Amino acid sequence: MRSLAGVVAAAWLLGSVAYAQPVPTAHPLDPLTAAEIRSATAIVKAQAQLSANVLFPVIALHEPPKDDILAFKPGASFRREAFVVVMDRTARRAFEIVVDLRNKAIVRTTPIESGQPLITDVELREVQGIVRKDPAWQAAMQKRGIKDFETVMVDPWAPGLLDPSREPRTTRWVRALSYLRSPNRNAYARPIEGVVAVVNLDEHKVDRVIDLGVTPIPPAAELGRGASTVRTQARIHRR
Repeated sequence: MRSLAGVVAAAWLLGSVAYAQPVPTAHPLDPLTAAEIRSATAIVKAQAQLSANVLFPVIALHEPPKDDILAFKPGASFRREAFVVVMDRTARRAFEIVVDLRNKAIVRTTPIESGQPLITDVELREVQGIVRKDPAWQAAMQKRGIKDFETVMVDPWAPGLLDPSREPRTTRWVRALSYLRSPNRNAYARPIEGVVAVVNLDEHKVDRVIDLGVTPIPPAAELGRGASTVRTQARIHRR
């Protein structure tokens, strides 16, 4: 008997090779199904002139005109389109694309000339490795007595206000904060204050490290705030 993992893997491979057949939908405003999302990405990859290194920050229903919705009759055919935001990482360009899911064709493509699409989980997962390899960040950790960089969790956040002359908005930025791992389950219990790494996601590198000086890191011995500790303290206070 096939394992569930094997079945899932096979289904994913099939969906990535050919256009997925959309699951029938009952109403023009129904959300995109998983099959329709796979179909939209396959159409974009096949028909848009993009590199192989693309990300899809947004894939959503492109709502039909109001007249189509008002004229809809249950069981009748209706237009079905997807709104796709695609990020070409190689070209460093982003586009808004409308895909006709019925005819399996791109309706229109609009370059995003200002601003940046949402940062994806793929990019966020890359940040920790980029930061840990940076010499300036390593020096900041060593200044705080941290020599094993694997014990530091690096958490990416929105960049906030940047200097356009130094950090242009055409670049994808994040700010990375650092936390010393704890024996308990709270990964954020021991922040390494005063250290911020400004990361250029386009070039996969740390642009600069802001170090505002050493602040004591909360000791692990004082962080026994697990569920059992909380329950014990609650019983004490009820007495």
